[in-house]
Amino acid sequence: MKRRAEVLTSKEGKKYQNQTTFAFSSQAEHLLQKIDFTGGDGIKTSISREQSRYSGRLLSSTDELGNVTQYEHDELGRLLTQTVNASSTTYASTTRYSIV
Repeated sequence: MKRRAEVLTSKEGKKYQNQTTFAFSSQAEHLLQKIDFTGGDGIKTSISREQSRYSGRLLSSTDELGNVTQYEHDELGRLLTQTVNASSTTYASTTRYSIV
């Protein structure tokens, strides 16, 4: 686990501290990354990412609300599809990219 903290100062001289925590692990052929962010205002957010151990390509990401976005690439690593809410039975949106 790694942490990064930074202090930002407003024009009025008020200081805000942002903190980001990174956690890394591996599972079979995938690398997993979890990022937690706390802003100077105390608001927290997090995201999880899953990448291929071999190519480094992003396979999926999950936001703090559990919305999963899945990515598909061709053999050269170019993005072919991006599906938001892939696991939803009521709403899923797929964007397809073409190589010209």
